[in-house]
Amino acid sequence: MNKVFVRGALNCNIPKSTHSTYSTRQSNRTMEIGINFSRITGNNDKISKWNQKTLQAIKPNFEKFSYLSAAIDKLGDASAKAQKLPQVITTTAKTMYSDHNCYVYADGTKVIGLIKVGKKKLFYRVRFFRKLLTF
Repeated sequence: MNKVFVRGALNCNIPKSTHSTYSTRQSNRTMEIGINFSRITGNNDKISKWNQKTLQAIKPNFEKFSYLSAAIDKLGDASAKAQKLPQVITTTAKTMYSDHNCYVYADGTKVIGLIKVGKKKLFYRVRFFRKLLTF
């Protein structure tokens, strides 16, 4: 099991991936992406912010965008599995076309986790009611 930061919860257990894209591989607590993350961000900060504007700016550089997209998509998939969600909530495509910010925590070639922040519609299910309440 891997441990990552998932939507604000620290060290959530996720299953290891058996197949990976763009030469990514997961170790015990991180995901190797095969490229130093500072090459993608252009600085040595461990936390980077990605949103519609920054993703559109990096998209023309196919190599950088491919590695970043693979990392965000794999962590989003791991987040959905950890929360037992029926579908993936965090993807590069969804982040590109929303007003959300996705913060990625990476150290060297290791991506450790992410958190997506933005205005969201929350659903609360009550067992005794037949309809879904929204807030």
